[in-house]
Amino acid sequence: MRQRLLLASTMALICLIVSLHAVNAENWPQWRGPMLNGISNEKDLPVKWSMTENLAWKLAMQDRSASTPII
Repeated sequence: MRQRLLLASTMALICLIVSLHAVNAENWPQWRGPMLNGISNEKDLPVKWSMTENLAWKLAMQDRSASTPII
Protein backbone atom coordinates (compact mmCIF):
# COMPACT_ATOMS: atom_id res chain seq x y z
CA MET A 1 0.00 0.00 0.00
CA ARG A 2 2.81 2.40 0.89
CA GLN A 3 4.59 1.68 -2.41
CA ARG A 4 1.43 2.45 -4.38
CA LEU A 5 1.00 5.74 -2.54
CA LEU A 6 4.62 6.66 -3.22
CA LEU A 7 4.25 5.72 -6.89
CA ALA A 8 1.02 7.73 -7.23
CA SER A 9 2.53 10.80 -5.61
CA THR A 10 5.64 10.52 -7.78
CA MET A 11 3.53 10.27 -10.92
CA ALA A 12 1.46 13.28 -9.81
CA LEU A 13 4.65 15.28 -9.28
CA ILE A 14 5.98 14.32 -12.71
CA CYS A 15 2.68 15.33 -14.34
CA LEU A 16 2.78 18.67 -12.53
CA ILE A 17 6.33 19.39 -13.66
CA VAL A 18 5.55 18.48 -17.27
CA SER A 19 2.41 20.63 -17.31
CA LEU A 20 4.27 23.63 -15.86
CA HIS A 21 6.77 23.42 -18.70
CA ALA A 22 3.94 23.82 -21.23
CA VAL A 23 2.57 26.86 -19.37
CA ASN A 24 5.76 28.79 -20.12
CA ALA A 25 4.80 29.20 -23.78
CA GLU A 26 3.77 32.66 -24.91
CA ASN A 27 0.01 33.23 -24.78
CA TRP A 28 -1.62 34.57 -27.95
CA PRO A 29 -5.30 34.94 -26.98
CA GLN A 30 -6.21 36.78 -30.20
CA TRP A 31 -5.15 37.27 -33.81
CA ARG A 32 -1.68 38.88 -34.16
CA GLY A 33 -0.81 38.34 -30.51
CA PRO A 34 -1.48 40.05 -27.21
CA MET A 35 -0.19 43.45 -28.45
CA LEU A 36 -1.84 43.09 -31.92
CA ASN A 37 1.54 43.57 -33.62
CA GLY A 38 2.31 39.99 -34.74
CA ILE A 39 5.64 39.95 -32.88
CA SER A 40 6.56 37.00 -30.70
CA ASN A 41 9.12 37.07 -27.89
CA GLU A 42 9.74 33.30 -28.13
CA LYS A 43 13.35 32.19 -28.68
CA ASP A 44 14.95 29.35 -30.69
CA LEU A 45 12.09 29.03 -33.18
CA PRO A 46 12.67 27.13 -36.44
CA VAL A 47 13.54 29.24 -39.47
CA LYS A 48 13.08 26.58 -42.18
CA TRP A 49 10.16 24.33 -43.09
CA SER A 50 9.75 21.59 -45.65
CA MET A 51 7.38 18.68 -46.17
CA THR A 52 9.27 16.75 -43.45
CA GLU A 53 11.39 19.28 -41.51
CA ASN A 54 9.88 21.20 -38.54
CA LEU A 55 6.36 20.12 -39.50
CA ALA A 56 4.00 19.47 -36.60
CA TRP A 57 0.92 18.55 -38.68
CA LYS A 58 -0.64 19.13 -42.09
CA LEU A 59 -4.13 19.01 -43.52
CA ALA A 60 -5.17 18.44 -47.10
CA MET A 61 -7.35 21.32 -48.30
CA GLN A 62 -10.21 20.81 -50.75
CA ASP A 63 -9.43 23.94 -52.76
CA ARG A 64 -7.26 27.04 -52.68
CA SER A 65 -7.47 29.23 -49.63
CA ALA A 66 -6.96 32.97 -49.15
CA SER A 67 -6.09 32.84 -45.45
CA THR A 68 -2.64 33.47 -43.98
CA PRO A 69 -0.72 30.73 -42.17
CA ILE A 70 -0.48 30.80 -38.39
CA ILE A 71 3.08 30.00 -37.43
